[in-house]
Amino acid sequence: MLMALSLLHGGPSPQCLSLFTYNVMCNGTSTSLKPSVSDVTDLEIRSALERKLNAESIEMFTGLIATPPVDVLLGLAGYTKPVRTLTDKADIVDAICSFYCVGRMGAAWNDFLDGLETCGLRTLMRRHEALFKPVFVMEMEEDRITPQKVLAFFKVAYVSERGSNTRQLQQSAVTFWRDFVEDCEDFDNPVKLQDVLVFATALAREPPMGFIPDPSIEFVDGIFPRASTCANVLYLPTVHDSYGKFCQYMREGILGAHGFGQA
Repeated sequence: MLMALSLLHGGPSPQCLSLFTYNVMCNGTSTSLKPSVSDVTDLEIRSALERKLNAESIEMFTGLIATPPVDVLLGLAGYTKPVRTLTDKADIVDAICSFYCVGRMGAAWNDFLDGLETCGLRTLMRRHEALFKPVFVMEMEEDRITPQKVLAFFKVAYVSERGSNTRQLQQSAVTFWRDFVEDCEDFDNPVKLQDVLVFATALAREPPMGFIPDPSIEFVDGIFPRASTCANVLYLPTVHDSYGKFCQYMREGILGAHGFGQA
């Protein structure tokens, strides 16, 4: 219920479910929706299942299903069919995957679905399954934050007179800012794009309903950046005459501000 209310009030995307779990959430369980070994998040269990699928003899296969944790999972899943040939291994692996991904959650899963019915959210999800998928499913490549997206989030709020010395300093800061955001995608850069968003908005990604209010850039006469996460305002320092200095103090300011009230 809390997740549903958060989304309905403009909160961040959960983006914590696998694609299979999301499909079950929208369509319910059916014979057409079967989890695969890749949907099993426990690395030990997944590795054990992969070994069973690759078993080349019935003796090797029966030996594997008699060892933990597979023997325990088979018992919990209620699988009692005798294993006679290697063709049975697919059924056994399917039974374990189904139990791990759906059956073991039981009452907790039903409570979760009931909570999503708050204000009719789950009904909307069923009607617009593709639209809600990036909100709930773990981050996909098309949802990845890029420098272009970050720059598009922030609108520059110039208040100084065009052509004035102050305006020139602000324009230089904006130029440095754009280069800084582009450089955040470098592998060895300690500041990542998510760090920039958290510093300015307290969120690591754009909420499904967008930022409220829209993020903006203003300016401060100091060496460090500042932020108002309530108003989604990022204040850029205008005193630096080189990109190197600007970048240094932007990094120190962002990485040194951990937690609400310290930005």
